[in-house]
Amino acid sequence: MIVVADAGPLHYLVLLEQAGLLHLLYGDVLIPTAVHRELTSRSAPRAVRDLCSHPPPWLRIEAVTAEQLTTVPEDLDPGEREAIALAWRLRADLLLIDELAGRA
Repeated sequence: MIVVADAGPLHYLVLLEQAGLLHLLYGDVLIPTAVHRELTSRSAPRAVRDLCSHPPPWLRIEAVTAEQLTTVPEDLDPGEREAIALAWRLRADLLLIDELAGRA
């Protein structure tokens, strides 16, 4: 199963100390580089930064090209855009995203 995550779901699961549920439910989870940057930024909570700065083996970071982003609306934030583009590119089975505009 291919699962791609945006920042929100992972962020909140880390804060709830339940990020391991993703691995239990789905095996590997992929996040794009923009989501990784968001989760490791100084504005992210320390627990989120710590986990994502040294991600567990089941959390993989994948790059998305500018060309792949052309199919995603520009009014979304970079992490959402890259998560959607990555999910499309990989034909993911599941995209974990909490933003209403991104789900639309």
